[in-house]
Amino acid sequence: MHFLRLQINMKQLSLYVVLAFFCACCKNITPSGTDVLSQFSDRVGLDCRDTVIAPLVNPMGVVFAADSLLVVSEPDGSPMILIYDLSGRRIQGFLRRGRGPGETSNLLRTALCSPNSIQASVDPETVYIYDIDSLLEGDVLPREEFTLPSGTYAFPSISVLDSTHLLYVGKDRSEEPAVEHRFCIYNTSTGSTETFGSYPEDDRLIKKFPSDDFCKPTAYQGTAVISPDHSKAVVIYYYAVGFDILDIEERRIDKSVFYQYPQTEVEQIPEIETNVVRRNPDSRRGFLDCWCNDEHIYVLYSGKTFSQPGYGEGKYILRYGWDGSPQRLYELECEASCFTVSADESSIYSVVQDSEAAYVVRYDIPVA
Repeated sequence: MHFLRLQINMKQLSLYVVLAFFCACCKNITPSGTDVLSQFSDRVGLDCRDTVIAPLVNPMGVVFAADSLLVVSEPDGSPMILIYDLSGRRIQGFLRRGRGPGETSNLLRTALCSPNSIQASVDPETVYIYDIDSLLEGDVLPREEFTLPSGTYAFPSISVLDSTHLLYVGKDRSEEPAVEHRFCIYNTSTGSTETFGSYPEDDRLIKKFPSDDFCKPTAYQGTAVISPDHSKAVVIYYYAVGFDILDIEERRIDKSVFYQYPQTEVEQIPEIETNVVRRNPDSRRGFLDCWCNDEHIYVLYSGKTFSQPGYGEGKYILRYGWDGSPQRLYELECEASCFTVSADESSIYSVVQDSEAAYVVRYDIPVA
C-alpha cells in the first residue's frame, strides 16, 4: 500500500482526503521517458510454471527465506503472514489481527531482514522483527519492535539496516520547512537522523513543487530493498519508472537509473488549506516489486500506464547489475503482482491471480 502525505497532522484525515482524490481525473501532463524494455537485448521467456501454493486469498508479498522457506503475507487474513516449505506445505502463521502484544490491524510490507529474520512493516513508522527459528519453534511474537519518532513520515515503510539503524524514504521532521533530501537513516540508540540524496537536477517538474510540505516526498515515495551484506540498497518508486542505488556506508546515491520521472502535479485543497499530489493517468506505473542479492537487482515491471487495467501486475522481470546496467529480461507466462528469487538464483516465485483465487508459482531460471 502506498500512502500520500498531506501537510496536516491528522493521519486519518490525510488518508481519507487522498483516497478521495486518488481516483479523480488529473490534468493532462505529457509523460516523458525512455522505453524500458528496449534496453534489454538478452531476453528469456519463462513459460513452464509449477504451482507451489494454492489457493490464497489476497497475497501482497512473497519472500524466499532461510534457503528453503516461502513467507507469504496476506493482510486480509489472521494470521497475516504464513510460512510454507518449498513443496507448499504450511508450517507456521504469525502476526495476528488485533491490538494486543505483537498484533496489528495493518500490514504494509514483509521483507527479509537477514538470512534468518523477517521484518513486517505494520505501520509507515513501525516495524516488527521476527526470528525465523523462533517462529518455527512456535514463538510467534516479534523479537524486536522499532518505531520512528512522532511526526516522521516514511513512504511507505521502514527498512531495517541493523539493530540500531533504520532506512526510509521520506521526510525527516528536522528538515522543516525545506524538503531537499529523500533518504533518512534513523539511529535508534541516539534518536538522531541523517538525511541524504537530493532530487534529480534534471527533473524540472519537481522543482516547481512546494518546499514546505510533503508534496516532493509524496511524488518520490518509494521502497528501499537492502542488499544481503547491508552495504547498499536499491529504491524503487511508485510514480517514477526507475531506481536509485544507495551506498549505505557513504550515505550517498551511488547510481540513478530513471526512465520516467514522477508525472504528478500539485493541487491545493482550500477547505483544509493543504496540497495533494495527483498522478497523471497516462504516465507509466513504476516498478512493482524488487529483489536483490549482493550481485544482482531484479525488478517487476508492467509497462502499463495508470489508466490501463492491471497496472499493478506485470510479466516482465528485469535483472540489473549494481552498476545500474541492464543485463537480462525474463518474460513470465502469467502476470504477477509480486515475486521473489531463490538464494541461488535458480528459481523465480511469483504471485498470480485468476477469477477464483491467487497462487504462488515457480519458474526455473535457465543458466546464463
